[in-house]
Amino acid sequence: MKRIFLVFFVAFTGFLVSGSALCSSQLPRVYWSEGTFQYKGAFLLPSGVHGYGEFNNTGGAIGLSEDGASFFIQGKKVLGTDSGIAEVEIPRLKNTDVVSELNTAGVKQNFVKMMTKASAGNPQENDEYRGIYSYKNKLIIAAMKIYDGKADNTQFLLRVDAPNDLTNSFVGGFYGIKDNARTAGWISAVPREWQSKLGCKHLMGNSNGYSINSRLSIGPSAYCVDLDDIISANTDGEIIDSIALMSFSMEHQMQKNINPDWNLNNALDLESTSITPQGNDVLTYLSKGAFGFIVPGTRTYAVFGTSSGHESGVGYKIIQNNGNLCSGYCSVKYDDWSNYVWFFDLNDFALVKQGEKAAHSLVPYAYGPIDTVFETNDRNIKTEIGGGAYDEEKGILYLVQTPAYIEGYARLPVITAYKINVPRNVLPSPPGVVQFH
Repeated sequence: MKRIFLVFFVAFTGFLVSGSALCSSQLPRVYWSEGTFQYKGAFLLPSGVHGYGEFNNTGGAIGLSEDGASFFIQGKKVLGTDSGIAEVEIPRLKNTDVVSELNTAGVKQNFVKMMTKASAGNPQENDEYRGIYSYKNKLIIAAMKIYDGKADNTQFLLRVDAPNDLTNSFVGGFYGIKDNARTAGWISAVPREWQSKLGCKHLMGNSNGYSINSRLSIGPSAYCVDLDDIISANTDGEIIDSIALMSFSMEHQMQKNINPDWNLNNALDLESTSITPQGNDVLTYLSKGAFGFIVPGTRTYAVFGTSSGHESGVGYKIIQNNGNLCSGYCSVKYDDWSNYVWFFDLNDFALVKQGEKAAHSLVPYAYGPIDTVFETNDRNIKTEIGGGAYDEEKGILYLVQTPAYIEGYARLPVITAYKINVPRNVLPSPPGVVQFH
């Protein structure tokens, strides 16, 4: 598949939505094409230990402060350990593809272990932050357990009452959420033009590609949630409601809606001597959505992440072609993976809301591998999109890529910022991007 050069951050020029403009269902879709995506710059996160954590090997979950001047970001992801959340100030962006020329963010608040501070403790031993979102002077956090072997975790959400004082803030939770780990991931806003049709102001979503796929959505998910329910929750363990607009079970995997033979369960194990790729270029066991959001002024729900094994196939605890013995699922060829994007049409979400489509019946109208500005670091190691956040006021999409630079033993991320120029009319798909009708 031809790669599409990606440069992202999202501010919208020349396209306003009003009551006299196009209705939401007639808004354009977004595709990768020259001129649509414009790189605006990036910045680094600092090395070293800051309070109870560090940015080395961060999982990538980030959330903007309400004034858009800083980020809350999780620390180094370690199995069985609360990596903590820190706050960093956003420095001046520098429009360059040279890491050494980028500015470094200053630490505004050191890492604090928010799961450990939860009012009811952390009885289900969550250890990974999946979503961070500022709302009404609170911080909403979605977390889960990296390796939930029994797939029976039921507590995922936290509320930080004083985000400007992480150390001393009350932290409510954990709370549950309907559909559990299929829901408990990134959090993003629903633009005003779509709120009545979708029935909510915010979405939560998660994806396969993390440990124990059986508990996850096999394909990116999107759930309507009312964040006010989390704000008002006063009982630990309370279950927050969610409504599925897009969600996939092991029985109803997303890619099987395109080709029923593309079943993730047919990956071969260690004893197999050969693996035949399926021709599946949509989703594998190794696909991983990192952040999803609705592009304002369009009818597109965009999910950024990574995907692997499309060309060489996927095996379980196999030896890759570079001699690496995998501890779980991996591609036959070690370099058979890419940063990836999946685009979904919000008109399909509206049909699900109306009961005319099933939430597991949807497919992306476009998808594929993408080349980012910092695709590899100076050691020729590919970087991975691990999280994102969208600034509604400034129209900026931020994406976290790790390890964009290596300092000693530290594998540190860059945060990139991109602008999307929304087309005035629906454009055909550019070559190399698959679309469905």
